Amino acid sequence: MAAQIPLTSLSDDVTTLRRVLRRQKHPVILTGHSYGGAVITAAGSDNHNVKGLVYVAAVVPDEGETVGAIFRRVAPQLSGSAASTRRRWLLVAATCWFPQRSCAGRLG
Repeated sequence: MAAQIPLTSLSDDVTTLRRVLRRQKHPVILTGHSYGGAVITAAGSDNHNVKGLVYVAAVVPDEGETVGAIFRRVAPQLSGSAASTRRRWLLVAATCWFPQRSCAGRLG
């Protein structure tokens, strides 16, 4: 099952996921990607049916930390070069791909 969160605010998104969780009669494992990590952390913390949290390249705030604070920790970084087109698209030419071992010394 996937919960369609409204993406209007963290509190609205957590409330929506909690509503979905209340309807579940069996144990669940929540999975969150990116911002969804913050949502599953907040929504799943007090639900007895939630048996685990899985984070996939996700935001995981510490207790009392805001999502905004996480994004302000460091400036966004891009490995490679970028150029805009006449149609205002952003093209990214990556110079390094994961796994990180293949990029040793090139990520900074």
